[in-house]
Amino acid sequence: MAEITQKLVTPRVPNFIMIEGPTGRRQDGFIESTKVSIADLADDQLLQIAEDWKSDLIARAQDIRLDRRFDAANM
Repeated sequence: MAEITQKLVTPRVPNFIMIEGPTGRRQDGFIESTKVSIADLADDQLLQIAEDWKSDLIARAQDIRLDRRFDAANM
């Protein structure tokens, strides 16, 4: 059997990180979120963001796998 390989592309690194803040009122229209340049963050902050992203990535993949198993079991 022939083997097919694919090269995965790592997601792009953003130049800015969004800052969590209060949400605006719907009638005020779209308000762009406050953001900070990654160059302005300390290395420990960047590492924490990377760890959080890695944990979220793994959790999302696990959720999708569970959804697929549930869907397959209920077909």
